[in-house]
Amino acid sequence: MPKQSPATDYAIALLHVANSTGGANSPDESREIAPAVIDHVLRPALADSEIDWTRCTAMVQGDRISILASPDVPKTAFVEVLPNRLTAALHRYAETVEIGPATRFRLMLDTGDVSGESSGADSAVDSASRLLDAVAAEPESARSAGGLDVVLSSRLYHEVVAGDSGVESYRKVTVSDGDGSVEVWVRSADAADASLAWLDALPTEHPAIHEFLQRCAFFGSAPIVLAWFAGTGTAAPTPAELSAALRAGIERGLVTVDDPAGAVRIHPLVRAVLRGRMTAEQREGARLDDAGC
Repeated sequence: MPKQSPATDYAIALLHVANSTGGANSPDESREIAPAVIDHVLRPALADSEIDWTRCTAMVQGDRISILASPDVPKTAFVEVLPNRLTAALHRYAETVEIGPATRFRLMLDTGDVSGESSGADSAVDSASRLLDAVAAEPESARSAGGLDVVLSSRLYHEVVAGDSGVESYRKVTVSDGDGSVEVWVRSADAADASLAWLDALPTEHPAIHEFLQRCAFFGSAPIVLAWFAGTGTAAPTPAELSAALRAGIERGLVTVDDPAGAVRIHPLVRAVLRGRMTAEQREGARLDDAGC
């Protein structure tokens, strides 16, 4: 009996494009995924997420493309960074090409043990694809049109997201994948992007506060006391300065500024987006600075 290769834990991504018909009982219409979407949306988004395309195995199957990442690619790059980069790439693509208001993109993210045999990879991708189809068949999903939905398998959600950033931005959905009921976690990346649009103006209108928030993005969910930064080389803004610059975020409950205590609390979604928009050098610099190195 031939010796089997040991199984390795891979990150799996599927990008699916469908035409949402708008009816609660109408399934999505399949659409061929255009090569331009791969070249001008997916590959730039992967590059911006620092996921090396050459270290991934890609396969186009009709209305979707599957990506099997090298085991050394961190899953956080797929979960915390890629959705925002993909949303931005879709917005840029829509400025030059008419996508259509009924077109819905879905990014399915999963993780699985894949042996060195090709059948192991096929099985893992097929499993993720069945979950994606189950989500697409949901009535609420069929009614949704435009933008990007991010779907996490329960395994990946609990491995990367649960207990950390982004918990409140995902909703649990129970679907049937043919073998029984399973849980997946879904969020609308475009809706999140719209609610966080006020962050886009910070780098130019309030660069010092934007840099300060980037450093705070690596803290936990507890209130961050501004006095902690005294003598660290990081200029902390006053509560009044934060309140003025972050008014839109405060109104949405995404940032809380406690003036008497001199503390700020940042929503997990904001922290995840801030980290996702930073380059590797910026993220590493923020970590080192916060560690006092």
